[in-house]
Amino acid sequence: MPVAKVNGEKVTSNEFQRAYSQQRARLQQMLGGADISQLIPDEVEFKKNILKRLEEEELIFQAAVASGYRVSDALLSQQIRNFNVFQADGQFDSATYQNWLRQNYMSAGEFEEMLRRDVLLQQYRLAIGSTSWTTKQELDALLALQEQKRDIGFVTIAA
Repeated sequence: MPVAKVNGEKVTSNEFQRAYSQQRARLQQMLGGADISQLIPDEVEFKKNILKRLEEEELIFQAAVASGYRVSDALLSQQIRNFNVFQADGQFDSATYQNWLRQNYMSAGEFEEMLRRDVLLQQYRLAIGSTSWTTKQELDALLALQEQKRDIGFVTIAA
């Protein structure tokens, strides 16, 4: 059952529960395992903020897909193999990966789809963030600074 729709795409209750649990775990980890209830005085507002973040991520995801961004199977596989949590003796370990999936109540397909989405969002955000606009005035000021010459003199005084 969807908890929200963004341009016709559903945000499922499973996605919401996962994001909710992850955010609570993140806060608890930041406090060194202490009780986080005092940090969340309004549980309803906390949940609204999580839902808003999921909706924003869905909008960004849709924009990335519409812009032609994709994550290849090879890149996805590389990402999974590079996770330290899935390694034993410095190498990817399939049994460790499967155990982690079981402990997190996820199938390999669910995890891979979640990771594919996260990598795509990261790539898109990086591409957008690295795009910059420079006005003519900013460019002229930068060029003036780069071409600036200064005469420097100094005197040594014996003590």
